[in-house]
Amino acid sequence: SAVVLIGHDMGLIAQFADLIGVMYAGRLVEIGPVDDILLSPRHPYTRLLIESLPRLTAKGKLVGIPGLPPALLSLPPGCAFNPRCPYAFERCMTEVPPVIEVGPSRRAACHLYPEHSVLPPLPSSVILDPDAPMAEVSQQMEGREEPGRADAQAALADELMAGGPSASPGD
Repeated sequence: SAVVLIGHDMGLIAQFADLIGVMYAGRLVEIGPVDDILLSPRHPYTRLLIESLPRLTAKGKLVGIPGLPPALLSLPPGCAFNPRCPYAFERCMTEVPPVIEVGPSRRAACHLYPEHSVLPPLPSSVILDPDAPMAEVSQQMEGREEPGRADAQAALADELMAGGPSASPGD
């Protein structure tokens, strides 16, 4: 039998699962055995998600993933993680990466593969500083605005205030 767990607590899920899939903005970005993913993540979002987990061995401030998730009604072109990704390059901003095999029993959706065999170290320009204001860190990593985000959020808010999405004929 199988059980599907959905959540943001990677530590909790790791206690109950043998295989995990990581999603970002409604898309699968990585899948593989739980121990392999926790020891060597292959997608930048997975790495930052794991690095944001609190440590039992040392006290310290929590570090979040800089930036904001995209508006699901107005995803950025290309990889949805590109505005927050420390590895993003031009191709990431135009093409949605396919989920490809990146190792034994491992699949990821990232344009860094197949040229790399593992996720490279974080670029030195990226500093995950828990004391930095999130807006400042977000600007450092993003360096650009998400066109349409505010419009999509306003449209969603208006729709929710009006009682939710209207059903089309035949629904």
